[in-house]
Amino acid sequence: MKIKVKMPEKSKIVVEPRQKVDFNTPLAHTTKKSTIFIPIAEMLNFDPEQIFRHIKHAIGDPIHKDDILAENKSLFSTRQYLSEVSGILREIKHDSGIIAIEQDQEENTTINCFFIGEVDGIYDGYLELKVEDVHTTKLQEKAPYFGAAIYYLDPSISYSDDDLEGVCVFAPEFNELDSVKMEALGAQGLITRTKFSSNGLLHQIILQDEKDFDYIKKKGYPYVLIGHEPMTVIFYK
Repeated sequence: MKIKVKMPEKSKIVVEPRQKVDFNTPLAHTTKKSTIFIPIAEMLNFDPEQIFRHIKHAIGDPIHKDDILAENKSLFSTRQYLSEVSGILREIKHDSGIIAIEQDQEENTTINCFFIGEVDGIYDGYLELKVEDVHTTKLQEKAPYFGAAIYYLDPSISYSDDDLEGVCVFAPEFNELDSVKMEALGAQGLITRTKFSSNGLLHQIILQDEKDFDYIKKKGYPYVLIGHEPMTVIFYK
């Protein structure tokens, strides 16, 4: 079975098809866009209003390092400007003779996978994940997009911070004291039957149909993906 997983915006994906991934697998490096302005007319000594006679690319063209951006030919010589960066040509100003190149700069932030399975394919804005079993259902309220392991709370068994770090805790009900304690131990969210009052930051994942709650508990799905589509939650293994 396959599920779609949206990819983070403004990021460079580093996983590959057929790769098995878990929560420790690097998924992407974040990128940011920057714009470089080049006074091309001044550098090649031509009239800015004649820039379209000298420029070698159109707006929207990809630019690679060492590409010829523009040239100025005279009777005895030809002057060229080679790009020092790679990016996209975003603007050509005929009044000032300046061009603008937008480039992606990789940051030092790595985003790990928030899902587990085998990458089946990578597409524009999402990937398909191959898994064994899936159950999709609706939420009572919209939730942010994230994924986690599920910890099924058993009142007869004590839990530790290692049990709750990064997980969604599954239980019929919680109170605010539970929420504060579990947030302090690193939990991401609470999957429960009904919404409760809380000043904490934990996401409350309330299923629209209570029958789903019992079904998921019976199946014991180990992982959850929340908010891929509005008001939707995916349980899988």
